[in-house]
This record gives sequence, structure tokens and C-alpha cells, in this order.
Amino acid sequence: MDEVQKEQIVKDLLECTNIALDVFGTRTIQKRKLITDMLTSCEIACKLPAKKKRSVWVKRRRSFEHRKESNYDREEIGMNPTCFKMLLNYIRDDVQKKNTTMREAIPAAEKFASILKFFVSGESFKSLYESEKIKLSTAFISKATPEVCKALWNKLKDTYLKFPSTIRDWKAVAEDFSKKCDFPNCLGVLQTKHIYFKGLRRDGDYYRSASGRHSVKLLALVDANYKFLYTDVGATGQKSDVETLAQSTLQEILHEADDYFPRERIIGNNRKVPYVIVGSDSMPLHKHLLKPYPAASILKKHQVFNIRLAVAKHVADHAFHLLENKFKLLKSVIMLRADTVELITLTMCIIHNFMLEFDEEYKNEIHSDILIQADDKQRHMDDFSDPEVHEAEEVRLDYMEYFNEEGLIEWEVE
Repeated sequence: MDEVQKEQIVKDLLECTNIALDVFGTRTIQKRKLITDMLTSCEIACKLPAKKKRSVWVKRRRSFEHRKESNYDREEIGMNPTCFKMLLNYIRDDVQKKNTTMREAIPAAEKFASILKFFVSGESFKSLYESEKIKLSTAFISKATPEVCKALWNKLKDTYLKFPSTIRDWKAVAEDFSKKCDFPNCLGVLQTKHIYFKGLRRDGDYYRSASGRHSVKLLALVDANYKFLYTDVGATGQKSDVETLAQSTLQEILHEADDYFPRERIIGNNRKVPYVIVGSDSMPLHKHLLKPYPAASILKKHQVFNIRLAVAKHVADHAFHLLENKFKLLKSVIMLRADTVELITLTMCIIHNFMLEFDEEYKNEIHSDILIQADDKQRHMDDFSDPEVHEAEEVRLDYMEYFNEEGLIEWEVE
């Protein structure tokens, strides 16, 4: 309350007092009491706090004017400014809101950068906000994350996560494997990975894996250039690899491979073998899906065959390693709902493919040396009563003979 307001209140009280004195006339006691009450009222009025004049009717947001699209640190967002701008231009129209008379909308660049920081750091929204690594509130960023991920997925999936659709595309994939892994007729390596998250109470044990944590499974087909050709996320953590493959669309493609894959090709000494996908030992054996022999096998031929599959499988191992190192969120327990976790995982895979094309520093992280990790777990032999399994085993035998004879590499027998 300023001095002018206080003075006006005192004047009003004095005027009211004079009027009251005229009414009471000569009664001294009443006059004395009235004057005392008047002085008390004046004292109280002068102590009243001043009411602040409100300048704005909404809470002010932090300013983003100083931040330009090229000013984001590579270590924070995980990519160079060029890639950041390219991705931002794809989704700007979908995520940028309009300014209103009440306040300006948050820039699309700040929104996208904040989500990338979340992916790259692996920290929670709260931790990033409290450390001032992001300026957006936790409530806002948790709501914006699925919006941005959905925009990226819809815009980029047909370009940077395109499943081979022609015979020529599949033969190009096989040619890369033949050159880089000495593996003919290989159409990719199939592998799974658990993505852990904090399950809701209502989820119960639906997503609980054997480790006791809630997770969804990423099923990915990887080419020789460490790119994802196919991704499927959604199988619960308790599902085996066989069940995960069975509920994916890739299972249908394997059963109708003649409509998708190239015809059988002759390799080596007139060996006519089909094009195949390399899988882990936990995958089902199929005519177009090879898996290693049991590790306990003492046959030299089986060991050579397993080594060649391990060389090809290293491609998928390294692709997942690159993905985890870039987006450390995949190493932590994600504090979001299962459907958002699935969308985030698909988005990370598509950004991985994008960066392998346009980010030289990211491509340089790929190591040329091949790491083979021996698996000492006991394997179970297959049930050969199924005719399809018989056919698949014949294909595996053909490849085993090829790798041990005309396709043998000297270092494999040392």
C-alpha cells in the first residue's frame, strides 16, 4: 500500500468521525470512545500490506531466445548439428505449436533437443530438470516424448527403416554379407534384446521377465552394415525368442519365403542352397533360418560351422552395442508406460540408421575387428520328427559342408 492510499483512508476515517461527533453532541464519554476507535482503525489501516499489481496473468516460461538450433552440444544430444537440423526439419510442422496472445509456444528445436538429451544421458526427466540440462518441466517433456517419437517414426520409417521389398534389394544385402563376413546367401542376422521399464501396478506379472524385471522385447534383423532392416517391439519379457518370432510379421515372411526371398543359388562345388537368415541358438530351425549346432558338440565340422555363424552374428551384436552406447536410456530402467517404451525403442532404431548415413563420427565408432564370444551353455538337440525340421537340417548340413570344404578359411582350423 503506497502513501497516497494510506492518506486517503485516514481522511475518510476522520470525516466519518466528525459526522459521528456531531451526532453524539456533548456526551464526552461517547466522544472519547469514538476517537479512540478512530485512532486504532487508522493505525491498523496504515499497517495493511500493499496489494501488488499483477503484471501478467500466467506463469512466465523460461526464455529460449538465446538458444539457436546450431548451439546444442553434440555430447548432450548425441549427434552433429547437421543431423539435428535434418531430423528437426522432418518433424517441425508436426510438433511445433502456435503462439497465442497469452504466451509463446515452446520451440520445436528445444523440445526435440530435450528428448534427445533424455535418450542419450539415460537420466530421468526429474534429474535432467533439476540439473538444468533441460528447461522444460517433467510433466511437459513426458507428454511431448511420445508426440515427437511418433512424428519421427511416421516421417522416417519408409526411408531409413525400409524392409527389402524386391529381389534386387535382398541380393544387395546378401552381397554385403558375402564380402564382409565370407557368408554367401545371407539375408541378415536376427536377434532379440530386452528393454526394461518400470511396470505399473495394474500390469502385474504380464511384462515380467525371467530376471524379475518388467520388459518388452526388441526383435531386429540387421544387415552387414549394422543397419536395422526390420524391427518389432511389443512381445512381453516373459516370451521366449521362439514365441517372440512367432507373433511377429517376420514369421509370416519366413513361411512364405518363396514370395519374398530370391530363389536358391548355387555356391561352391555345385551346391544349390536357399538364401537364409542367421539366428541365435534360441531361435527355431527353419529352411530359411540357420542356427548353430550345440556348443557341446565335439565334431570339428560343427565347430567350424558355428564359428562362421558367430562371425555373421557379430554384426547384430555390434549394432546393438552401438545403439546402447549412443542411447544410454536402453541400459537403464525406463520410467514410462509400456506403449511409450515401445515407441521410444523404434525411434532410437530409426535414428541409429539415419546417423549411420549422415554422421561420420558415429560411423567411425564401428570397429572392423571381429569378436567371437564362445557360449558354454548346454544346448538341446532338435526334434527331427517334423518334415520341415528335416528340410531345415538338410540346409544346415549343406552350409556346414560348404564351410568345411570349398568355403573353408585358413584361420578357422588353426
